[in-house]
Amino acid sequence: MADPILTVPVGSEDYHRRILTGNEYISVPEIIPETGGIASLNVLHMASCGLLEFCGGKGKPLVEPFLRVNGQECELKGRLRWYYRNHWEPGFYGQGKQWKLQGRIFAPPGHRGGIYVLSLKNTGTGSLEIDIGWRGIWGSINRTVFKRKPLGEKRRLFFDRWTGSLILEADSGIPLAAPHLEGLFHRNLFFNYFYALGRTLDAEQWAPVTSRSPHYYVSAAFWSRDALLWSFPALLLVEKSTAREVLLVVFKRHLERAGEHSHYLNGILLYPGFELDQLCAYFLALKHYLEFGSDFSILLEEPIRHGLGLLVQKLLSRKDPRTGLYSTFLDPSDDPVCYPFLIYDNALTWCVLQFLASLQERDLLEVKIGDGTEEPNFREMAQQLRAAIYEHGLVSGPNGLMFAWAVNGCGDFQLYDNPPGSLQLLAYYGFCSREDEIYVHTVNWIRSGQNPFFHVKGPLVEAGSLHAANPWPLAAANDLLALNRGGADFLGKVSMDNGFACETVHPEKGFATTGQAFASAAGFLAHAIWWRYKREGG
Repeated sequence: MADPILTVPVGSEDYHRRILTGNEYISVPEIIPETGGIASLNVLHMASCGLLEFCGGKGKPLVEPFLRVNGQECELKGRLRWYYRNHWEPGFYGQGKQWKLQGRIFAPPGHRGGIYVLSLKNTGTGSLEIDIGWRGIWGSINRTVFKRKPLGEKRRLFFDRWTGSLILEADSGIPLAAPHLEGLFHRNLFFNYFYALGRTLDAEQWAPVTSRSPHYYVSAAFWSRDALLWSFPALLLVEKSTAREVLLVVFKRHLERAGEHSHYLNGILLYPGFELDQLCAYFLALKHYLEFGSDFSILLEEPIRHGLGLLVQKLLSRKDPRTGLYSTFLDPSDDPVCYPFLIYDNALTWCVLQFLASLQERDLLEVKIGDGTEEPNFREMAQQLRAAIYEHGLVSGPNGLMFAWAVNGCGDFQLYDNPPGSLQLLAYYGFCSREDEIYVHTVNWIRSGQNPFFHVKGPLVEAGSLHAANPWPLAAANDLLALNRGGADFLGKVSMDNGFACETVHPEKGFATTGQAFASAAGFLAHAIWWRYKREGG
């Protein structure tokens, strides 16, 4: 067999801290902390199937503040001290001999733009001649889906005296335009809401994405795992009505290619490759929504009624008649599997079948399979799958009987775990109890030196993976949901991407090494903190 093709991210040892903010229309992902400059901003654009990114040029940012006092330019670099107001609106203070400068950057929800405010205070005793404002250069506009691609266009930057606004206008071939974890919770909750979701500027439609920041290496695309397993639970914490709209949009726009690797914003396939956990994500997001707010009226919506039938047919097509297990082509980090049956994926499938059984038994679901006349017995299917997992998915590990990561149903297996879809979550999803000896042995193996990807030595004790070896903040989220002690300790030590979620961190220094500005993971992280510490008022 040929070596599998892995989508391994490029690591970074040279991390640069960035400040960011935004709203549902505009993202400001590159605020330069040294100078207060804005290197770029972007919007989601449906017709472009990606981000439209407005960037500076010639080594200069798109816009940056300046200050002259008594005719002399004041150097701002190194003088700015940043903070976040309400965990989301960045601001700074800078001080000179006779002055104190304050800046605030914010994008009010519901508006197609943002505001940059500068104010200056005279701290001396004499009068000062002040010249204060912004300067910059609009060097390019890019279409970004994973990578930046320049667009050939005519650009205009001007001040609109009617609205008192700075306008960037482009003409192109398309229409453009926990206790101690409290702060971490709010910052990532807002980051997820405004960066894993947005309204397209041209079509005024919600578009869930991996991230609206070009610094995430697969930005501005749709993964159902990201949108529905990770981001969606956090959306519910912010605004249930928006979460409902997003769920309906996903079922309507992304149903045809459900379970496939990734989509463009409009639902067209971007990269192929079936992933069982991504198919399960549609069902589990609906389950989460119903459990969170008991709004069963959503089941009467046509995208849901029609979609559930199609999703069930696709799910059942993955069942292996010999083993009773369900197969996948890619794993939760989007890499090819060595054996087709992942135990984590099958545990999610069991959870899906249990959910469908509960709807069926309350007369809230009617699905026909086969020739359209057979009604499946989902409760029986769930019981059969559970038995198949325990028959084929258990192996003798170093500490006793444990769950394998992957099996082929013929006795071959793989001991492994992957933070984007961990065996640690089996108890959280209800497949087994946290006291189950098999589960305990599995978790103990994952969080030990016997797991070659677990960082047991050094200041940051956490799991990595074959996909990206350094410690994952998602692994810490898994710890919180599994009621392990390690997650909170890890999150209390790492800076990640200036407090925002990233894919992996440096194993000793704690800053982002891959997957900066990982907005959907921020949702899962915020949800895990809420679930562990805040849902009962803790």
